[in-house]
Amino acid sequence: MPSLPENAARSLAFASLDRFLSQSSLEKLGKNLERAGARRTSAREWASASLFVALLAAALAAFVSLAASSEILVALAAAFFVFALVFAAAFNYPRVAAAKRAEEIERDLAVALRAVSLELAAGASFESVLRRETRAAARGGAASGGSELSKEFSRVLREAERSGLGASLSAAGERSASPLVKRAFAQLRFACEHGGKGESAAAPLRKLADELVSVQKTRAREFAAKQAFFGLLFVSVACVAPALFAAYVIVGSAFLELSFGAAEVLFAFIVLFPLIDAAILAYLRWKTPKLLSS
Repeated sequence: MPSLPENAARSLAFASLDRFLSQSSLEKLGKNLERAGARRTSAREWASASLFVALLAAALAAFVSLAASSEILVALAAAFFVFALVFAAAFNYPRVAAAKRAEEIERDLAVALRAVSLELAAGASFESVLRRETRAAARGGAASGGSELSKEFSRVLREAERSGLGASLSAAGERSASPLVKRAFAQLRFACEHGGKGESAAAPLRKLADELVSVQKTRAREFAAKQAFFGLLFVSVACVAPALFAAYVIVGSAFLELSFGAAEVLFAFIVLFPLIDAAILAYLRWKTPKLLSS
């Protein structure tokens, strides 16, 4: 049970958040946390944690800047910039995580919809089909403790005991940030509420699975084109740019009266160019479709 000082500190933090953030922003944050799978964390808790981390980073930036330059204005500017950057990144992370989770569900959804459509066309009951697909999706993601689709199907089956299968399927669609996943769960609910057997229930699911496969192929082609461009950029930054910079340093020092210190040259070769290369690789890793990274 929280102590009195802890409750007072939490109330003060929440009161500060009410002045700093609007209610609509907190509602959007709560929805993104739900879509990202962080059901045990409230929007206020996440926002207060983001605010605390941003203030800590700002204090550290101010201390480092003040030690390096001894200028109060520079330290304040650095603290403000770091605070805004860290808070924006932490506050918006659930939205990015929700989009990534939706993409992981999309990765396995086409196969699951095809399997469901085949079993429904064969006359199997809808709930038994959903249970089998939950187990199949869990086996497919056993290395990571179960796929996101299996977790969503498991939650649907648990909530179906309280609110009914149709309502739980509708709620699962609302929890996703992907329009395709919303459509898939809406179609599953339609099949569930209209008998859930035969070709009439299987055909729309099969059509939606084909559409999901088409979207994934398009994303893979777009990523291949993007990968080719950034591959050339990586080679340029790793090889061409350092060579041109070295030539510029030599020519500038000899003929153009430009002076480059040893620390500046070392910084460019040891820190600047490797950081740009690492940023390119991180961007490609982040943009890799889940279908290709699995």
